[in-house]
Amino acid sequence: MTPEERSAIQILRRCTFVPGSWDKRFVRDMAAKLDAELEHEENTVNLSERQHECLVSKIHRYRRQHGKCKCLECLKAAMGKDNPHQLTMFGESREGRS
Repeated sequence: MTPEERSAIQILRRCTFVPGSWDKRFVRDMAAKLDAELEHEENTVNLSERQHECLVSKIHRYRRQHGKCKCLECLKAAMGKDNPHQLTMFGESREGRS
């Protein structure tokens, strides 16, 4: 796991989920993998691409609980409020925004 994935799992671990939801099972499974990796240093766990994408989407979805989302959508929203011309960094122009 990358350090970003480890910190994302630690952040999501403290969030509350709907009982019996897929999100809750996913985060618990990722936390168990993280614990296993931390216990056995030689046993490194690699997440699949789909697991990584799900982790990123969960961080964004539960951003109001943890308040530490730095995904592209949140950065675009923050930059759009402060300084609209900076959106060109993300490949958009002010004319393209609606």
